[in-house]
Amino acid sequence: MLSIVIAHIFSVSSWVPAREDLVGLRLSMYFSVDFLFVISGFLMLLPAVARGSFGSVRSYALRRVGKLVPSYYVSILVTLAVLAVIPAWYPARDDTAAVLAHLLFLQVPFAWESVGLGSNLLWWSLSTIAAFYVILPLVARRYLRHPLLGLLLALSISVAWQLQFGFFDARWAAGLPRFLDDFAIGMTAAVVCVAARRRLPPQRLRRACAWLLVAAGAVLLYLLDVVGDTVARGDARRYEESPLLSLTVAATFAVLLVATAFLPSAMQWPLSNRVSRWLGTSASDSSCTTF
Repeated sequence: MLSIVIAHIFSVSSWVPAREDLVGLRLSMYFSVDFLFVISGFLMLLPAVARGSFGSVRSYALRRVGKLVPSYYVSILVTLAVLAVIPAWYPARDDTAAVLAHLLFLQVPFAWESVGLGSNLLWWSLSTIAAFYVILPLVARRYLRHPLLGLLLALSISVAWQLQFGFFDARWAAGLPRFLDDFAIGMTAAVVCVAARRRLPPQRLRRACAWLLVAAGAVLLYLLDVVGDTVARGDARRYEESPLLSLTVAATFAVLLVATAFLPSAMQWPLSNRVSRWLGTSASDSSCTTF
């Protein structure tokens, strides 16, 4: 969440790092959104994988609505209040259809030209996340039985969508099918995480994940630098990388994510200390609604 905020600050301020080797990483920070969706898929399916069943759909729906809707609606009200005292170059504030689309989480398909009411552009991602939350209980049972088949199906849909729309129509490029690969990679990572905990000896698992963390971290930094350099040279725009590269970045991040769960205590400390936990909880609770 913090990297998403920082990426937008960099974009608005047009800040460019003094060191050339950091330019690529700065320009590839838009992948933070993909990482957010990978984590969402991981966390949403993890309890079901651990239990062996999805559980009550009603309870799931109430928890999702209770966590997301109140803070999101508050952010919409605050934004409308602020826009009321800003000059009329924010015309979306008076667009009743756009406001209604945002209230229904339908801003991507129906109010893309006015997404975020012209001011809070991060709201687009909530439309995609809400769509995933609706679809998850419909596919979770089958995904638990056939995770690899579900992953292949999601990857196929995502790649086909990217090849069809790419970045040429931002409305469709921001829709759920474009990011199905991220959610499915996260869901599959949850299956792998639980299976590894149940089947591998703890000491062996900790040693293996320590090495995986280093390797996946190095590969991820390299891939992000490659993507950023491509954008810096003008050979591509954001989200115009090849589907294969996009999948590789998301999958590498998922390996990094799972590896952190089994690290020795000393290596986990930067992520598990009290300050980090408070920061992570605050950021996830805020989500994209208030930022």
